[in-house]
Amino acid sequence: MEKNHRRRGKELENAILDAAWTSMQSIGYAQLTMDDIATAAHTNKNAIYRRWDTKLAVISDAGKRALSQGDYVSPMTVEEPNTGSLRDDLIALLSIPLPIIELTGRENVKALVQDYLPHLTFKTTDFLLSDSFLQRYLTGILDRAHNRGDIPLSATDIPTVVKRQPAIQLLANLLSDEPYDAATIALWVDRILLPLFKTA
Repeated sequence: MEKNHRRRGKELENAILDAAWTSMQSIGYAQLTMDDIATAAHTNKNAIYRRWDTKLAVISDAGKRALSQGDYVSPMTVEEPNTGSLRDDLIALLSIPLPIIELTGRENVKALVQDYLPHLTFKTTDFLLSDSFLQRYLTGILDRAHNRGDIPLSATDIPTVVKRQPAIQLLANLLSDEPYDAATIALWVDRILLPLFKTA
C-alpha cells in the first residue's frame, strides 16, 4: 500500500492488524516491535498507540481478525464434546486449542503466554482456572460421565483443584518447549486426568 494513501478509522485499524499478524509470523512475537508493525502497516507508532497500549493487545486483536478470516473456529463457538466416552470427551476438549496454536505458531504462543502472565489479575486468573470454556465444558463432561457410572462423583463434588488440572496442564505446556499435539493430549488424559477423575 502506498504511504501517501491516507487511511482512517476501520480501514487503518484493519491494515495495522493485518500488518501485525503478518509481521509476527515472519519475525516472531518475541522479537516483534511496535516499530516493525508501524513500518509494515505504512503508518506511525502513534496511530497504533492511539488504539492499543501494548504489543500484546495488538496481536490479540490481530489473532481474532485472522481467526475470523480463515477456516478456523473460535473455541467459544465450538460445541461441548459429548461422545459418550469420558476419555474421548477429554481428548476432544483439550484438542479445541489445537487450530489456534497451529494458526499462531507454537513459539509465538509460548512468547504470548509469557508476555501475558505479568498482566494476570485475580479476576483473569479465576477466569482461566474456573470459568474459561475449558472449565465450563468440563463440568458437563464430568456430570455425564458420573451419570453413566464412569466416575464416582459429579462435577460439583469433585474438588476444585482436581477440576483445574486440564487448564493447569495446558498452561504449563504452553510455557514449555514441549509439543502440544494429539499424542501429548492422549498422554495427559490417560496418565493424569482419567486416574484423577476416577479416584476423586
